[in-house]
Amino acid sequence: MRPQSAEYMSLPVEDKLDIDQAVPSQRPQRSKTLLAFFVALFSLVVVLGYVASQAWLPSAVVESQAEEQKEFREYLSRATGDEYLLGVGKGDITGPVVELNFMGYASLSQIGTGLRQRIYSRAFIVGSTSTPADRFVYLVLDTQSGDTAIRNGILEGVAALGSAYSVYSSSNIAVTGTHSHSGPGAWLNYLLPQITSLGFSPQSYQAIVDGAVLSIQRAHESLAPGYLSYADTNVSDANINRSLWAYLANPAEERANYADDVDKTITMLRFQRASDGLNTGILAW
Repeated sequence: MRPQSAEYMSLPVEDKLDIDQAVPSQRPQRSKTLLAFFVALFSLVVVLGYVASQAWLPSAVVESQAEEQKEFREYLSRATGDEYLLGVGKGDITGPVVELNFMGYASLSQIGTGLRQRIYSRAFIVGSTSTPADRFVYLVLDTQSGDTAIRNGILEGVAALGSAYSVYSSSNIAVTGTHSHSGPGAWLNYLLPQITSLGFSPQSYQAIVDGAVLSIQRAHESLAPGYLSYADTNVSDANINRSLWAYLANPAEERANYADDVDKTITMLRFQRASDGLNTGILAW
């Protein structure tokens, strides 16, 4: 006997049950509760483990950690100070790289044949925030040394930049060199170094002057309040005495004042902008 088929009848809308609204799921809530429980448990284990490790540390280790913390606090105390007006800038000073003698080796046969890497001038400006005119410029050139002609050319170039640069003069611009022997020569105004370079090269001279002036201009344009941080350390295997025999000719009582026959200390000055904490430059010697 065939069963009697039932007739389909739609359920009235008002009688329909909204499952999502009537029976909200409990699974997300339970998951959050379990997650919070395990996070709290893990934190408790970490804290208890740290406390236990500190309790069982040998006294020598505790004293060592205390000494390290003391040294770090002393470093911070000297690394943070007053706010200054700081600026840094960089300019290319690469001159002719072929058919020109290298500066410093005094060898007629050592002539440039091409470019390996460019050389630069780096300008560092430090000034007072309360008295902006009270400032100085420290220039570091990738050259064998400074030079009177180079210095005069830089002063003339800065003066030509306009009234905004009138604060810079011979009294507050220092020109130094990294003592590099790998750059183009023939830019000094003295006779002796011009002998091996076979004269004076206006191109070599002007490249250094123009790049140095540009570095000062960029440093001036970047002036902003900031902080100076200072640090130093000893580097034992970086340099040697070029003439130990000559050094040993110094009086014994004078040599006794130093641990080494050359200076092993490297000092660093960090320039940090106050507005965002950005490290803008590093001066090391």
